[in-house]
Amino acid sequence: MMLPAVLFLLASCKKEPFHAAQFSLIDDVRSAFVYTKTSLQIPPDGGVRTLKLVSNRAWSIDYDQKPWITITPTSGSGITTIEMHIAPNESLTQDSVFMYVTNNTLLVRDSIKILRQNYLGTYSGASSIVSPITEICTASVGEEERKVSASLLLEASSQSTRITLRIQLRVTAIPPVYYAMELPITSTLQTTTVEGRPQFEFTGSGTYDMTALSEAYGYPALTGVKNTAVHATLSNGRILASIWIDPGTGNSIDSAKTTLFEFDGNK
Repeated sequence: MMLPAVLFLLASCKKEPFHAAQFSLIDDVRSAFVYTKTSLQIPPDGGVRTLKLVSNRAWSIDYDQKPWITITPTSGSGITTIEMHIAPNESLTQDSVFMYVTNNTLLVRDSIKILRQNYLGTYSGASSIVSPITEICTASVGEEERKVSASLLLEASSQSTRITLRIQLRVTAIPPVYYAMELPITSTLQTTTVEGRPQFEFTGSGTYDMTALSEAYGYPALTGVKNTAVHATLSNGRILASIWIDPGTGNSIDSAKTTLFEFDGNK
């Protein structure tokens, strides 16, 4: 008659399987793990960045409170999507906060730096050229379009609210002659919204002395200091810029005098 008791005793001594604590954070944009004590870089546009938090334990999140970032949710368990709502960076400085994720069972606290970038820096890309100086044009009748290697630098000026757009081009002319150009224009960045997304715009004006370029190719009518204008848009680490030298009315192209550079580059 003791057998049932013995069976009960044996059953009650059976060990439950042990599940080790699991914890990982995945960046949805890069489809890569986010490691502790690393930086998560956010483009200046801001927006919503999501992380996938995978854990078989309860967890909690706290972070440095700054007006430009909100993180939700801040607690939970299991697999959860973490949303970071980040405002555009309209300043000329980078800023950052630390996010702390705590495994509530093991009491392990990991820190991750969230770095909101700005738009200052060097962009590399290509430029197309329309000009009455036909030797430097990147497209002509019957020819495939040529691209001019170029770099564009956005740098802070002496005034904290202004920046300088400095485009540098190395033009390969026909016949093959190399000519280097640099056009600096100082203005401010303006924030606009296009299709619900923030976008930065740069509009400015200045002057450029065409004498050396026009004399190099035998166009004396184009010599002298000319007005210049620039309009650039910046979004997702990419800049699209149009620079007019001696433009017509409303930055139109006067085929007899206007040189237009269009630049497309990435940081």
